[in-house]
Amino acid sequence: MSPPRIVDNPHAEAAEKALSYLKELSASLDGWTFSSEYKGTSVYTRAVEGLAIPITRGDVVLRNGTEHKFTIEQVAAVCTSPGARTQWDDRFESAEQKEYYNHHEALFYSKLKGQWPVVYGRDIAGVFTREESPDCIYIAMCSVEDSRIPEDSSYVRANLYISGWKISTLKPEDDEEGQGGIRISYIVHVDVNGYLPSAFVSAVQLQTPLCAGRVCNYLIKNGFTPFIADTNAVPTLQEFDHEDKMSVFKLDASAAASKGEEGFVKIIASKQMYADGLFVKANGEGATVEESDGEHDDRIITIKGFKGVVTVSIIPEE
Repeated sequence: MSPPRIVDNPHAEAAEKALSYLKELSASLDGWTFSSEYKGTSVYTRAVEGLAIPITRGDVVLRNGTEHKFTIEQVAAVCTSPGARTQWDDRFESAEQKEYYNHHEALFYSKLKGQWPVVYGRDIAGVFTREESPDCIYIAMCSVEDSRIPEDSSYVRANLYISGWKISTLKPEDDEEGQGGIRISYIVHVDVNGYLPSAFVSAVQLQTPLCAGRVCNYLIKNGFTPFIADTNAVPTLQEFDHEDKMSVFKLDASAAASKGEEGFVKIIASKQMYADGLFVKANGEGATVEESDGEHDDRIITIKGFKGVVTVSIIPEE
């Protein structure tokens, strides 16, 4: 299930339709055509009547290893982190969240690289939402129109019909190799609008689904990016810099305070990513920091007691 919205989402209907569509597309391989396989990632396409560009899908299994065993939440953190995406998606340029409705639903603006001078970059105004159960997480995104994200003449506005992740637990007894792990499906259907060379389109249709495998590579090499596991506050900023491994979270607990509640946020960080330890700083009136070890090679950071805005910074110990 999804956490309740703290702020009303004007794009709630679009978000819910995208989530439903993602579930339908990822339910099975019926209607999908196998295209290729590369380093464990299987690539599929699915034609849509009336549209020239097919839906693409990449399926991969991140198997448990002797040195790593990730959870679906940890995988989802890397899938949704713009800072990590700079490493696993060569076409990605940047992304920012324009408004959060809870810590799993937001209005976003993203930019994709072009190939100057032949291909202009693309940008997307969209909404994302997330639904999770103990064994499965769905993350769905689609385009929306919003006056806060006007078109930029330097980019061509793309239409994202659907983009999303299905991240589910694979039990050892259901795994042909007996290891168990995480099943990952990455599904994308986008109308890039405007002219694109056919060779460029073909390359993108192959490279995009392979990002599922690159997410696995990122996790194995780096661990997962810090993420919000629970909060009663509204995030206004979530940033992660891959190079220096610095994470910054900014949250507003005004809505909670109006109900007589103190703000809290639980953040999970990777011991692998912060192998030499980490330093946490919380700036906000009344904010206190508690740290403890988790059960999944992680560190649990809990910030409590704030009534307004708090900024949480996480950096590696020197």
